[in-house]
Amino acid sequence: MDDSLLRPLDPRLYTDPEVFTKEQQKLFDHHWWLVGRDTELEKKGDYVATTLGRFPIFIVRSAHGQMNGFHNVCRHRAGPIVTKEKGNHPGNLLICQYHGWCYDLQGRLKNAHQLNKHLNHEDYALIPLRVETWNGLVFACVGNQAPALEHWLGEIIDIAKQFPATSVMNPSSIIERKGSTNWKVYGDNSCEGYHVGLVHKTLDSTMNRDEVVLQCHEEDQFIGFDVTYCGSVSDPSRHGKGLWIYKFPGLLVHFSESAFNAERVLPVSAGQIDLKRWFWVLPESHAAQEKLVESASRVMEEDLRICESVFKNLGAGVYKGGVLSPEEEPGTVFFQRLVRNLHDSVGV
Repeated sequence: MDDSLLRPLDPRLYTDPEVFTKEQQKLFDHHWWLVGRDTELEKKGDYVATTLGRFPIFIVRSAHGQMNGFHNVCRHRAGPIVTKEKGNHPGNLLICQYHGWCYDLQGRLKNAHQLNKHLNHEDYALIPLRVETWNGLVFACVGNQAPALEHWLGEIIDIAKQFPATSVMNPSSIIERKGSTNWKVYGDNSCEGYHVGLVHKTLDSTMNRDEVVLQCHEEDQFIGFDVTYCGSVSDPSRHGKGLWIYKFPGLLVHFSESAFNAERVLPVSAGQIDLKRWFWVLPESHAAQEKLVESASRVMEEDLRICESVFKNLGAGVYKGGVLSPEEEPGTVFFQRLVRNLHDSVGV
């Protein structure tokens, strides 16, 4: 092998369920995860719910305007507090859907449904989690190991100032996909442009490839693609300056002069990921919304299909490890170094 080439990750690290089990603690205790947008939580009692790894969680708007996050687990016998992905709890009560224990929007137990005299309510509040917002995005963290959101995002916050904020845009579509692949396969793919010409022919035609600049941000653990669009009839949002970012371990943000979208890459198991992407567009670009989402959906599908094929091949046992090019795939080299650091910390 030429000295300029590197060895990629061992195929086993993508397919072994025991590896994924060890990854989970660091992935979900030490990082922030995108849950929704703040416009979904405008009124008192509005909530959004999801599952982060093994943790069912929800976030609710309190009577004082605060966003409070909790594990979706009643303190009585682990029943769910909410059963839908979003909705509104009228009044000031959250009611367990199993035995009716009632909590206020701050998570304090208010009524233990005929068991009140047997316990101290202060000992049975809902289990809280951290919630913070940035640029119209609502994030949650189930552990205490992650830094504050602004420090976790790092330089992304300053980069975003070069583009319109979501506060001057209209919330647009949401797209979701499930993929039969490992989160690291999707990360490997998202951190390089080496595949774009073959896998994303339409996308490739909208960019000035010679002007794409890829930068790896060591301290803040993200890869940025500075792109210049040359315009597209199929996607009018792709014109002028643009920037794509993959923030380790599972956040993608895409800036342009007329639109913004953010994608959560959620690891579910060694062989399953859930993708969810939220869109915003400038009011004057609203007519292009449908084509924007259509284009993004096509790119997501193309990425998923190739990643599913790669994951299947990794599990077949024939591929024993190939090569990585620091020149053509510097983002993937960087991503895999972050994965190795993660694995070293959990003993993989």
